[in-house]
Amino acid sequence: MSSQLAINALAEGIPELVGGSADLTGSNLTKAVTMTPFHGTKNPAGNYIHYGIKEHGMSAMMNGMSLHKGTIPYGGTFLIFSDYCRHAIRMSALM
Repeated sequence: MSSQLAINALAEGIPELVGGSADLTGSNLTKAVTMTPFHGTKNPAGNYIHYGIKEHGMSAMMNGMSLHKGTIPYGGTFLIFSDYCRHAIRMSALM
């Protein structure tokens, strides 16, 4: 609950913040109240991405977004699933 309160406060003050979760939004509370879902061509201005059950894809996409100046990505999943995205985590550590 406190992490969602922090994300709410950050999202209000940082418009460059882009968040997402690997199909666990309701469990890990990663969506701020002010965020709108990103839906490709339907809503390209959205700043919350529903990644689905794709931890590796989520991590790899956040690596790409962090390389793009003006975007601050964050994502959430459970620690047990971090093994699925270890290669992307290693790449972010090297970058």
